[in-house]
Amino acid sequence: MSKLGRGLPLKLVKQGDLKALQQKILFELSTIRIKVVFDDYQLCRDFKLSDFIRKILELGDCIVISRARPVELLAQNVTEIELKGFTQKETRAFIRSRLGKSAKESTLEKRGKRSKTTRLRLSYLCQTLLNGKKLPESLSDITEYTASQISRALSRDELGVVSALSVYREAVPIHAIRWIIPSRIALRAVLRSLETKGVVKKRGELFGIHSLIREAIHTKSAELHQRAAAYYLRVGDSRSALEVLYHYAEAGDFSEVAKTLKSYYRRALDQGFAKPLGDLVDELLKQPLSKEAEMWCFYVKATIMSHSASGMSESLELLKHVEEIAVELRDYEMIARSKQLTGYVLIEKGEIAKATLLLEHAYQEAQQKRLPISRQAGLLSVLAQALIRGRALKKLLLLQKRILELYSQAGDKVNVFNTR
Repeated sequence: MSKLGRGLPLKLVKQGDLKALQQKILFELSTIRIKVVFDDYQLCRDFKLSDFIRKILELGDCIVISRARPVELLAQNVTEIELKGFTQKETRAFIRSRLGKSAKESTLEKRGKRSKTTRLRLSYLCQTLLNGKKLPESLSDITEYTASQISRALSRDELGVVSALSVYREAVPIHAIRWIIPSRIALRAVLRSLETKGVVKKRGELFGIHSLIREAIHTKSAELHQRAAAYYLRVGDSRSALEVLYHYAEAGDFSEVAKTLKSYYRRALDQGFAKPLGDLVDELLKQPLSKEAEMWCFYVKATIMSHSASGMSESLELLKHVEEIAVELRDYEMIARSKQLTGYVLIEKGEIAKATLLLEHAYQEAQQKRLPISRQAGLLSVLAQALIRGRALKKLLLLQKRILELYSQAGDKVNVFNTR
């Protein structure tokens, strides 16, 4: 502030009169336009100092940077922003600031992408180049460096807890961590230590790690992902089913991927999880899946797309892939299920005659293959929609009678009018 001509009294500093010094600073800040930045707030253990920072926050522009969530400051009506990786523009600026003229314009973008735009990775990249060494061909060396910087600062128990948290994609309660680490350690004490070091973030009763740390030390252990899936199965809600799906995929257990999709996709869609489910399915389809898992991924994606007017054509294309795989696997129930959804999409597109013919043939095949009554009734319920749209009222009355008969046979436990 002295550089701004405000001249803080050196006497107050020498005398150690903290209260008077704070009052002087607050007064000066109220009269000039300046942005105050507090770095490494997680190291602050002085209540008087943190109280002083809260007073500065009340005045206006102030930035607090902390590796641990500054919970006591959040009641000050502040905006909380979690730091992310660098943008491409920021990456270029960072490299230029470190390498100067040696940072060739033609290689800046390539190096930036190779670093994955995190500060730790960029620092390693620049350090490597300044030492005259060749830039790594892959990210493995950078990842190992990042992981080593984290592990050097942690005890064995702390590293174990962080590794356990890296298995999860989200913040989790303490018993979820116990599910991954069955050994007896003073877990709460370790978590407190990690929180103090700014490695673990606590929000309410949930614990998590920053995405950049997770990226560096994320474990691909099939056993640990199986344990995480088992934890979410115990939770049992639709949101948790998405995590079950993710962890089975990470564990490479594709029979369970298909089973989970089959059991939970409808509930997830009904409860508003279409987008996260669709995003997860897109990621799954990038992996080498079993035929059954691939078939169910296509079917779930087709179901999601069928709810959008702009996605119906894509839904029909996906359903073609579903039927091809189902025929190969001789999964006749899935063939009927796929044709039922195809009929529904055709009706929504206004192709009534095509839908009617498809559904009539699908129902005959379902009878021949002796598929479950619920599936037969489902096909007829969609066919009834086609007849309504086609104004075929006489055929509709006869069909409704047959649907009621099937409903009676199936019993109240089956929703025969489920058109999916």
